[in-house]
Amino acid sequence: MVVKVFDINENVREEELNEIDIININKVFSKIFAPENTDHLKIDCYANENSILKKYSKNSKEFKLIEFANELEKAEQKTDGSRNKQITEGNLFIKKETNRLLLLKLENIEVIDKEKHYEMRNTFSTESNYYKGCILGDDLQQITIIDKNKSVARYWRETFLDLSLNRNEYQNSKQLIELLKSNNLFESELMQQDNFQKIKEYTENYIFTNDTFDKVRLSEKLS
Repeated sequence: MVVKVFDINENVREEELNEIDIININKVFSKIFAPENTDHLKIDCYANENSILKKYSKNSKEFKLIEFANELEKAEQKTDGSRNKQITEGNLFIKKETNRLLLLKLENIEVIDKEKHYEMRNTFSTESNYYKGCILGDDLQQITIIDKNKSVARYWRETFLDLSLNRNEYQNSKQLIELLKSNNLFESELMQQDNFQKIKEYTENYIFTNDTFDKVRLSEKLS
């Protein structure tokens, strides 16, 4: 097992850790990544071709963990190279196990007492403190990312880790309904027809009365 901590502000700095530090940091990982912890958003993803996780997976033994910190620093920058002040500063914690990699960004570092070997303060709570995480096992098609916010930050999932969502039925249905509401489900020629409102109402009824969405079948009925 390997544990690393990187301070990421304007530059990347690796923290020196001793045995007590690592013991206490492991407690933080255990608390946040515990299966019973439901205080955060949890999303299933897969690695895109240029994902740093794919690079890590190809040669995890030789991979330098500081590369994650360097990549995160770049993800937190604006196009001119300066730091994006809208992104909260924090520390990147990395835990490398035999068959698993855990990444954790603590955005409220005050909940950990560095002077006491990274001991969790009494104020530490997964309900109120903000953090982001990633769990990589042995499958690049099944990567879990977590975020204490109501939605996963784009810079964390897309810019830093370069991951795409593994869509489920709920997500597909939600997107379909949003497309219907915004009229983006239809071609412009169809929207210009006099009976477009009836077409939209029929489509809406079709979606909500059928267990599956068959685009060809719907087109035939609309025709």
